[in-house]
Amino acid sequence: MRGKKRMLSALLILVMLAVMGLQAGCAAKAEEHANATGKTDVPKGEILELTANAAGTPRLEGENFKCFSGEEDNVTDFGIKLFQQTLADGKNSMISPLSAILALAMTAQGAQGETREELETLFNTDIDYLCAVLNHYQNALMNRENAALAIANSIWIRDEEDRLTVEEQFLVDSREYFHAQAYQAAFDDETVKAMNEWCKEKTGGMIEEIVEELTEEQVMHLLNAVSFNAVWEKPYHSYQVGNMDFHTESGKAQKMEAMFGEESLYIADEKAQGFIKPYEDGYAFMALLPKEGVSVADYVASMTGESFRALLRNASEETVQTVLPKFTSEYSVEMIPALRALGVELLFDDMQADLSGLGTSTRGNLYVSAVFQKTFITVDTEGTRAAAVTDVVTEDKAAPLETKVVRLDRPFIYAIIDTKKNVPIFMGTVMEMA
Repeated sequence: MRGKKRMLSALLILVMLAVMGLQAGCAAKAEEHANATGKTDVPKGEILELTANAAGTPRLEGENFKCFSGEEDNVTDFGIKLFQQTLADGKNSMISPLSAILALAMTAQGAQGETREELETLFNTDIDYLCAVLNHYQNALMNRENAALAIANSIWIRDEEDRLTVEEQFLVDSREYFHAQAYQAAFDDETVKAMNEWCKEKTGGMIEEIVEELTEEQVMHLLNAVSFNAVWEKPYHSYQVGNMDFHTESGKAQKMEAMFGEESLYIADEKAQGFIKPYEDGYAFMALLPKEGVSVADYVASMTGESFRALLRNASEETVQTVLPKFTSEYSVEMIPALRALGVELLFDDMQADLSGLGTSTRGNLYVSAVFQKTFITVDTEGTRAAAVTDVVTEDKAAPLETKVVRLDRPFIYAIIDTKKNVPIFMGTVMEMA
């Protein structure tokens, strides 16, 4: 039973272009948040690592780590829904629900009130609990021998002491739960360069840029990077590679280089069939081909977390002759429309968002202005390399200035003054126009 759970977890990571599931471990409800020690100004200076001193929220370890039920299902359900909402019309698509949920969960730590409730509805669980589960999962991934999956998180904070005050507890919990590095920066061209260098480094060069510019309104970026690099359990030999036609849904034929093989795990439902091809490192690639007359979009629209899990549960050991194209794909998507469709509204409302757990700004309310993700994948005879970076952008809403109107279209008084001493040098009135 435990072996099946581990297999399920491995499949859920990369299946359907990185739809994630938690590994077969168990976790208990997180202990109540430790009291924050108050707000702290981010240290000034160049881009540097922030060290916060407050005590972190207790993590689930040892005797406190008990069995949880259904949490992996909640995450998978979220991944399927997000995939449905971000599907490109007639073009290649790819998202990483794992990257998205890590970046959003890190952000959700700072959400309060109804904003937090919306996110808990989205994930169908308590935020503190979700962060504890993700913490355990990330630790387990990073502790695997010859780990194929790498995860990194960072927080980039505008260096403007009279404007932004960051909650220390948010920084500490981000470090404790997500091992997030926090940096303070001027949010200028050098910061853009540094953020993109971080992105490139953490994805092994697969994604070189996540930020084009930093605007005056932006005060915080929460970044997650996920990279995957694994070889096939059964690599393809040169004699298994050949050319053939790929037919688009419109009927257009395109030449492709394909890999011909034989696998032993077959999956099928009423609308599609496919196969599972394992990697060496405890992960697997899953492919699903809709039946004739069923479009990819229609099949994806019909998917649910439960139907997806059923496919994996019902995988049968059969000989499967397979043809897998060599392919490389890149995709970028702004996820706010997808998240709005899934019921999240307040997080993106510049007046109603409650991100007071992140910090405060003298300019106005903090809210999320963008949730941007870039992905990359290449599949060849040796294995698969894939990466994703998710950027949650936080801005502050400048309070609108009260507009005053003074129309000198009737008699008025005037003066010429010494502004150093506030002494009137001349004063007069205008009662009429000469």
